[in-house]
Amino acid sequence: MDVGYRLKTVIVEIVKKYIDTLSFSCVFHAKLVSINPLKFIRSDGIEIYESLLVVPKYRKFTDYEIGNCFVFISNHEGQVFYYLYEASSPQGSNGVDYHWQGLIKKGEIRGKLRTETKEVEITDIVGDTQIITKQVMEVDVFKIIEGDLDDVVHEKGIIKKE
Repeated sequence: MDVGYRLKTVIVEIVKKYIDTLSFSCVFHAKLVSINPLKFIRSDGIEIYESLLVVPKYRKFTDYEIGNCFVFISNHEGQVFYYLYEASSPQGSNGVDYHWQGLIKKGEIRGKLRTETKEVEITDIVGDTQIITKQVMEVDVFKIIEGDLDDVVHEKGIIKKE
């Protein structure tokens, strides 16, 4: 046998063994259908339960998010699913603005304070009658530019603005 042919055969065998060691993963969408127990359904109908999920320590899914789609990646056997992020809906959209409600216990933030004029609805209840009036008011708006939040308490997690 020719030396060049034997060398080629050895290289092909090495490449085959290397490819056999590779792990292929799958990225997919899944819809949150239940909080207790935590359960998602993939777009192909496969159900995923919390015992198979790996999510960040401080990522807690809420009732508010039931019906939303999330993106996961799985190992090549499909036995472990890693949470990546919440998908924008519909697909291809630019996402939505959000904010959270809570208390900043400790931190340092820097920003700019400005006053805006806004029309505000004020609701009064007189006896059994609800009276809604609109008033123009000046409100202070603080825009955070940068900062460090060391201790934060979330009331409801992320709340999406509609």
